[in-house]
Amino acid sequence: MSNPSEIKKATLYLYPESKCVLNLNDSWINQEVIPNKLNVLDLTGYVQKGNNMLFAGFPFTIGKKLFAARLIVEYYNYDRIELSTDSSWLTVDSYTNPSIMRAFPIPVPPVVAEKPLYADSINYSEFKEWVIQVPVDALEKVNNIYMRIKYSGDRAELYNGYMLSDDDYNSHAVWNIGLNRQEHSVEGKSLNLVIYKQNQGEKIFYDLPVDGTDQIAEIKNMVFESEKIEQIK
Repeated sequence: MSNPSEIKKATLYLYPESKCVLNLNDSWINQEVIPNKLNVLDLTGYVQKGNNMLFAGFPFTIGKKLFAARLIVEYYNYDRIELSTDSSWLTVDSYTNPSIMRAFPIPVPPVVAEKPLYADSINYSEFKEWVIQVPVDALEKVNNIYMRIKYSGDRAELYNGYMLSDDDYNSHAVWNIGLNRQEHSVEGKSLNLVIYKQNQGEKIFYDLPVDGTDQIAEIKNMVFESEKIEQIK
């Protein structure tokens, strides 16, 4: 689907076990990729509306080397799409650099490797994410369901697919979200909750007292409360 908005930001999160060079839309990305580390690469200046071609070049080594990647593209209309190596990428073996002067071999779906033991220890401290599964018939016999979230961090966003469904700047009060009041139905959907930490040194004035934990993105408490349908006789 073509998004009518311009691209605001494109970020590639890449964890490789070996050195790597990247080429996007026939331009080499002049950013160092460090092996055995989560690399956060800004691709905003390289991406374009429509089709994009990203090459990841790895040196030939004996044995199996793994890598994992996730691309997040944010738009000015607050939409957000992402591609991950487990399901959305194509691969091809090629030992020559990409060139507009010759045809590119037809790529094929990748073989998904087993998760390495260190995978669960890879994290990015700037934000954390949670998936909230809403049952298909969640709102069938109630007027509304309220998701009440208390969290630490700077701000939070709730996505329904690629669309921003709700957001909040942390005032240290409970964030109340009416599931029946979202622009698009959330029944049967997997909602993505993203909480961003507050950067050290930011000066923010709060109406409520703070406890100094906002430099960590975390859910402190989350409950669901239903609002029953009242029949007037």
